[in-house]
Amino acid sequence: MQKNLSPEPAIRQEPLEAANSFNADKVHMRPQPAAHPLDLRHLRLPKDLTTRLSDGLIPALLLLALTLMMDMLIQPIHTTANREGLLIYLSLVLAMGVFALEKSTHSRGTESARAIAGMVAGQFFWHSLYIIQLLGGIDLDAQGTLLILVLITLVGTTLWKPVLPLGVKFFLMTFMASWVNRFFINHSVEQSAGIDLYAGLFYATGFFALVGLVFAIAYLILRAEFKVQRLWAALGIWQAALVTLIVLLKIFI
Repeated sequence: MQKNLSPEPAIRQEPLEAANSFNADKVHMRPQPAAHPLDLRHLRLPKDLTTRLSDGLIPALLLLALTLMMDMLIQPIHTTANREGLLIYLSLVLAMGVFALEKSTHSRGTESARAIAGMVAGQFFWHSLYIIQLLGGIDLDAQGTLLILVLITLVGTTLWKPVLPLGVKFFLMTFMASWVNRFFINHSVEQSAGIDLYAGLFYATGFFALVGLVFAIAYLILRAEFKVQRLWAALGIWQAALVTLIVLLKIFI
């Protein structure tokens, strides 16, 4: 018996025009350029905006309140308890600073906890230095203060990457920023308030601090993806807000 073999189906081929059209479309397809991060036309607020604000603004506001509280306690303690009261106050501040600095190096703590502890320790130690200057009647001139700041900066930058842990980095930056802010306000500007040039410099300091505050908040909202970055932004917000507040109080009071 002979089997009936059905003919194989013919392979359908696309018309030449359709193939050329498809290839032409593929050739002309180009990836669209990404929007620049600073392009305001394509600016989008992050979805975790509330988390970013809480991670950055809350530590900054708490540290600002702590700074103002410690500053306002000095004069009442000195008036009511004289030098003995300041010595007791200095001992307490130093003890809290040492405790916070130890927490900033604790390996069991999270990165954010160590960073916050480092900022608190830096503020306590700077405040201790300020009280020691008041007790000892130490008034460093501008040249001596600058030389000490340069010395600490050189040591810190040398040890920054190979030696210093995260919490100590926050401690060093907080301590140095507080000292620099007080130096420029107290020594360079406030003591020369009678001279028009230095009075203008005093107002300019507040203006630049306000600009820095805006940039720090913008960085917190737009670029701070990780919590440690938000804490660096909190450090900038705290210091910029402190200088702005000091200048405003001197202007209106």
